[in-house]
Amino acid sequence: LRALVENTPIRGMNFQWYYADAMEEILNSTGGEALRYIAFENRATDGQTSPVLEALAQASGGPLLERLSIQNGVKSDGDAQALATSFLENLHRLDMQYGQIKCSAAAAEALLSAGWFQQLGQLGCGIGEECGEVVVEHLSQLPKLHSLSLWRPSEAALLSLAEAEFAALRRLHLFGAKLTGQVNEALCQFRAPQLIELVLESSGSKAADVRALLSSPLFGDQLRAVTFGGPRLNEAGLELLANTACASQLRILRLHCGDSDLVGRFKSLGSTALAGDAFGGLTTLQIEYPYAKKAQRDTAKLLRKLSTPKLRHLTLKDCNFDDDCAAALAENPSFANLTRLHIDQGYESPQVSESAAASLLRAANLQNLVEIELHQFPLGNALEVFADQTVLPNLKTGAIWGSAAPAASRALIERERPILHVGS
Repeated sequence: LRALVENTPIRGMNFQWYYADAMEEILNSTGGEALRYIAFENRATDGQTSPVLEALAQASGGPLLERLSIQNGVKSDGDAQALATSFLENLHRLDMQYGQIKCSAAAAEALLSAGWFQQLGQLGCGIGEECGEVVVEHLSQLPKLHSLSLWRPSEAALLSLAEAEFAALRRLHLFGAKLTGQVNEALCQFRAPQLIELVLESSGSKAADVRALLSSPLFGDQLRAVTFGGPRLNEAGLELLANTACASQLRILRLHCGDSDLVGRFKSLGSTALAGDAFGGLTTLQIEYPYAKKAQRDTAKLLRKLSTPKLRHLTLKDCNFDDDCAAALAENPSFANLTRLHIDQGYESPQVSESAAASLLRAANLQNLVEIELHQFPLGNALEVFADQTVLPNLKTGAIWGSAAPAASRALIERERPILHVGS
């Protein structure tokens, strides 16, 4: 650690499950005191207290941490109490991947009442059943909490959302929440007047729950970024979203549509509310695995009708990108300001011809690109277009996977455009 601090600008370390019993010595060492971010995995069992959290409680002269990551979260009252008494006055971000604040209500109250906890700006955690109501109540009162990510929160925690107002919150991410019945009703009543981003991921719900959610104040005109990664939208859901107060104000729209078999719910994209100007303010559009098994797969129609003149970032994953799609991307003025383009073809998707790919890369719409990624995209000899330095002159990074390009062409690009990684 001392050498790391003396010879590099690195000030963060992920210890995983190693050195847990030596953590107090590590944190109080010359190198450890310089750390500003640490991550570790909490492997304490049977109500025991994590030795790393005990070390943090004892290391009052240790590092001035700004960010802390505890994989598996707080698992006991001892964990909560040790963390509450730790010297973390500079901490502004706390993450608990794959874990919860899982302790008694009294221990949770002690943790969330700690002075350093009151200063948090970003928090990612699950919330256990026993302390759910207390945790939500205290979180709503944090004056600087702008980003909250809840990992598989308990039903008690989700029901408590209806009673709380998060005055400072700007971003809410729900992962693995069961958004049905009373829980969905509670989320519909959730009050966060400054909320600009909502991410719903791996959260189960029924069609009626989605309709209720999209009709709630959550989707008011203050919202600027929306991610649907479960519940998975279909044409009807997208139509409802297009009719919300936030639709024309959205800057970021991400649609992760695939189920566990990567099958979506859309029978068509070209006939949806997205094919037009309902979301005309978008700067980022991401569509992944949209199509149902029996679908028209009319991505080209969508790309021709899409009216988003401010669009900068476009991601299409398993959207059946073919020659017609390439032509639409090259010709529609909505794509004239793209700076980042990601196209990820499915293994059974149609292949773009070399001539269509070459025309697309030379198209005026793509000449502002800074980043390009093409997956399962058999450019073949068209790869050599990149050797022309006047093509995509602003490109700073890129990757082509499944290029199907001859070895000579790949060698040419490695020599002439080394910023571009080309896979066979």
